[in-house]
Amino acid sequence: MIRQLIRDFLKEEDGLAAVEYAVLAGAVIAGVSALFSATGVDFDAIGKTLKGKIDKALS
Repeated sequence: MIRQLIRDFLKEEDGLAAVEYAVLAGAVIAGVSALFSATGVDFDAIGKTLKGKIDKALS
Protein backbone atom coordinates (compact mmCIF):
# COMPACT_ATOMS: atom_id res chain seq x y z
CA MET A 1 0.00 0.00 0.00
CA ILE A 2 2.64 2.54 1.04
CA ARG A 3 4.97 1.40 -1.73
CA GLN A 4 2.22 1.97 -4.27
CA LEU A 5 1.57 5.46 -2.89
CA ILE A 6 5.27 6.30 -3.18
CA ARG A 7 5.42 4.94 -6.73
CA ASP A 8 2.35 6.93 -7.71
CA PHE A 9 3.82 10.08 -6.21
CA LEU A 10 7.10 9.62 -8.04
CA LYS A 11 5.34 8.94 -11.35
CA GLU A 12 3.08 11.94 -11.02
CA GLU A 13 4.57 14.85 -12.94
CA ASP A 14 2.83 17.55 -10.88
CA GLY A 15 4.53 16.32 -7.72
CA LEU A 16 7.90 16.30 -9.43
CA ALA A 17 7.40 19.82 -10.77
CA ALA A 18 6.52 21.04 -7.28
CA VAL A 19 9.73 19.52 -5.91
CA GLU A 20 11.75 21.12 -8.71
CA TYR A 21 10.23 24.53 -8.01
CA ALA A 22 10.91 24.15 -4.30
CA VAL A 23 14.55 23.29 -4.96
CA LEU A 24 14.86 26.21 -7.38
CA ALA A 25 13.31 28.62 -4.86
CA GLY A 26 15.68 27.39 -2.17
CA ALA A 27 18.66 27.91 -4.47
CA VAL A 28 17.53 31.45 -5.33
CA ILE A 29 17.01 32.32 -1.65
CA ALA A 30 20.41 30.88 -0.73
CA GLY A 31 22.06 32.81 -3.56
CA VAL A 32 20.47 36.12 -2.62
CA SER A 33 21.29 35.57 1.04
CA ALA A 34 24.90 34.77 0.22
CA LEU A 35 25.16 37.83 -2.02
CA PHE A 36 23.82 40.21 0.63
CA SER A 37 25.94 38.74 3.40
CA ALA A 38 29.04 38.90 1.19
CA THR A 39 28.43 42.56 0.38
CA GLY A 40 27.65 43.42 3.99
CA VAL A 41 24.13 44.69 3.35
CA ASP A 42 22.34 45.17 6.66
CA PHE A 43 18.60 45.42 6.12
CA ASP A 44 17.98 46.55 9.70
CA ALA A 45 20.26 49.53 9.25
CA ILE A 46 18.63 50.39 5.91
CA GLY A 47 15.17 50.17 7.45
CA LYS A 48 16.11 52.34 10.44
CA THR A 49 17.68 54.96 8.18
CA LEU A 50 14.64 55.08 5.91
CA LYS A 51 12.27 55.26 8.87
CA GLY A 52 14.26 58.11 10.38
CA LYS A 53 14.22 60.06 7.13
CA ILE A 54 10.49 59.47 6.63
CA ASP A 55 9.71 60.50 10.21
CA LYS A 56 11.81 63.64 9.79
CA ALA A 57 10.12 64.51 6.49
CA LEU A 58 6.63 64.07 7.98
CA SER A 59 7.28 66.16 11.07
